[in-house]
Amino acid sequence: MTHSDMNNYCSVECKSEYMKSDSSDLRNTKEYQDWREDIKKRDGYLCKDCDSDNNLTVHHIIAVSEDESKIMEDSNAVTLCIYCHADRHESKEQYAEAALLRSLA
Repeated sequence: MTHSDMNNYCSVECKSEYMKSDSSDLRNTKEYQDWREDIKKRDGYLCKDCDSDNNLTVHHIIAVSEDESKIMEDSNAVTLCIYCHADRHESKEQYAEAALLRSLA
């Protein structure tokens, strides 16, 4: 993954999830880009996990792939740097794997 891709996605998996989403057309609209900017402004242009002001993105707390109706819901969004964004996705994957293993036990 190139550096410019990392400005938009936290991982190859994140980009893949985005690309298969029906919402990808909406994400390319000015309305969506303005909403993302509004979320960053609301959060003081700081990552809510580490207070960084570099490489910021907007994270959907409930993934758009799980509920597309929340794609532009302010309460479902938080500003994160790309590194914390990657951590959030990794933690979610680890949690899902642990839950699966527990269900098989």
